[in-house]
Amino acid sequence: MARPDRWFRITFLLCLFSGFPSLAGSERTAAPGVTLSIREYGRLHKAATDTDAVPALFGHGIVRTENEIVMFGGNQGWDAGGATNLAYTYDTQGHAWQPIVFEGTAPAGRFDHGMEAHDGWVYVYSGVANNGNVLDDFFRFRPPSNTAMKSLWQPVQTAGNTKPGPLMQSSLASFDGALHLYGGQDDMGNMSSNLFRLDPDHPDWTISECMGPPPPNRYGQMAVVINGIFMVFGGHNGRVHLNDLFEWDALNHRWVKMEDSTGDSLDMVPPRVKAAVAAFNDRFFVAGGEGEDYKALNDLWMFNAAEQKWQYVGELPCPLSQAAAVALNRIQKRSGEVAYELLIHGGVSDGVVQDKTYEITVTLSGIDGGAVSPPAGFNLSNAFPNPFNPATVIRFDLPVPCRANLSVFDVRGRRIATLLDADAPAGPHEARWDGKDASGMDAAAGVYVARLDAGGFRRSVKMLLGR
Repeated sequence: MARPDRWFRITFLLCLFSGFPSLAGSERTAAPGVTLSIREYGRLHKAATDTDAVPALFGHGIVRTENEIVMFGGNQGWDAGGATNLAYTYDTQGHAWQPIVFEGTAPAGRFDHGMEAHDGWVYVYSGVANNGNVLDDFFRFRPPSNTAMKSLWQPVQTAGNTKPGPLMQSSLASFDGALHLYGGQDDMGNMSSNLFRLDPDHPDWTISECMGPPPPNRYGQMAVVINGIFMVFGGHNGRVHLNDLFEWDALNHRWVKMEDSTGDSLDMVPPRVKAAVAAFNDRFFVAGGEGEDYKALNDLWMFNAAEQKWQYVGELPCPLSQAAAVALNRIQKRSGEVAYELLIHGGVSDGVVQDKTYEITVTLSGIDGGAVSPPAGFNLSNAFPNPFNPATVIRFDLPVPCRANLSVFDVRGRRIATLLDADAPAGPHEARWDGKDASGMDAAAGVYVARLDAGGFRRSVKMLLGR
């Protein structure tokens, strides 16, 4: 498959780390506007002995709570102990994984499980045990605030007759104030297209009402939440690998197949299953995965949610399938560049289970890799997502430095919130509205107007807040 957007140059820099940065690496050019930097940390850790080093893993999970990056479970390889129930936190300053110490009984080792962070807890759903059976359990724990503290596993007791049951390669996601479970496969090969919902404070699984056809049944899909919108990409339907992309419209209780601005299907990314995925507030990245030939892929793709556009980013250090990833930081630079930092650990490459941790930085800039040129004129874009709940992002362009005010009004013209009121530099900007008024209270569901006043320019866009 030919690489799209050949007018971009991608500078690929691989720096090998062994405690301290090494100057060794390679560089190659492929296209302007994107700089791809990958740093490898291997089995770096602060433990006293090698027995506490992070093992090679595949089928594990990595999530981010408010304060911690947490990894749990995975398969070390059948000749190295198989499924594990170990958990770690990641020190982004020391680039080190720290083992989490638990009190009491731990759940069985597992891989290909559902995993998500919600309200400070890490939830783990089902997965495959060391004997190959698909587990029918649900646990949670709260990561300790420091390495001297211990954590405790808690079984999550659920009620009702709509429990999802044992599933492997399902997706557990947190949005709309609750946990949701989608996709997966049981030990009989049965798959589901239901979207299950669970409020942890009232643990009773329910099936979200779906007005219209759901996506095809699948497992091994990549699922993300961007500004409260749940999206599902790829996976396997039991016959073929997939590369379709759907989003859940929570206001209208329906699935929407994503299309580009011309109405064409977003199918430029090669089909895959079990890829690593990291989501930011405006885009997500898909790394590697298993391709149609059942071999690991080594490509990195980016989906811009506001523009509904895929873009090829570059190559990974090696082909990786069943790795795990998480978003680290999004950095807006004065030059206009935006840097996205993500972390990938483990996976399978050419049949070998990996123990490397990669910190990847993708920097987006203008043509020829320079700073972004000032926009040609003032502009206020539509909010995304829209409709939304609980938050949306509003983007605008300023061709010159000026005083800018971006405020939210209700349909009666009353100012609900001020998102920006300051001198702003020329360039692209964005502001997030969390659906709250100036006093911090939740705004009522309904239509709102975002208005930009800047340099004599005034424009408004409508937004629909659902509750």
